[in-house]
Amino acid sequence: MDNEQRPIDNRRIMFSAQRTKSPVIHRAFASATVIFSRYAKKTLVAPAAVIVVISIVLGFNYLADQQMLRLGGNDPQVQIATDAAAALGRGAVPSSVAASVGREVDLAESLSPFIMVFDAQGRVVASSGILNGWPPKLPQGVLNYAKAHGEDRLTWQPASGIRIAAVVETIKGRSSGYVLAGRSLKEVEKREDLLFWQFAIAWILSIGAIIGAWVLYGKARP
Repeated sequence: MDNEQRPIDNRRIMFSAQRTKSPVIHRAFASATVIFSRYAKKTLVAPAAVIVVISIVLGFNYLADQQMLRLGGNDPQVQIATDAAAALGRGAVPSSVAASVGREVDLAESLSPFIMVFDAQGRVVASSGILNGWPPKLPQGVLNYAKAHGEDRLTWQPASGIRIAAVVETIKGRSSGYVLAGRSLKEVEKREDLLFWQFAIAWILSIGAIIGAWVLYGKARP
């Protein structure tokens, strides 16, 4: 029994070594700790920090470019809605104003801009935009917001898979009400998807380059 080999308990050895009064063992543990901390700092912390910085920079750039694309999707609706509201305020006929950008624009298929005119109660007076043969229904909350703030710019989804960049202006003058100018976001969303994959590929290549440099640096170290 006395000669029987017992499994080595590393935890007990480390614990005993830490508690010994031998200055040699203390110095060995201290040196190992310093070497480990320096190694971890050079090989783990620095690359991780670079990865975090690159991710943040690319993320902010992507969000900025994506927002620029989306805001650009409001052109030319801002001008169309402003001019239409001014014309209606001077007494122009709603049907002729709505038809000024096209007599019948199918929101499910066309990329052309369209105009919808509402009275003060939010009822559709005229519309060049149709969906399933009828003018699409706009939530009353949009008109309420435009009434309180004078204008509203929004992404409107009148049906599944159909997203519209819409601008709503209040009509002031001889008549009152609201005018909406809208246009499909299909092309803008295609550009947003392309932009996303461009940034995703750039991020993957950047992370790969950092990891590759880290591995080569580790092999080159003595």
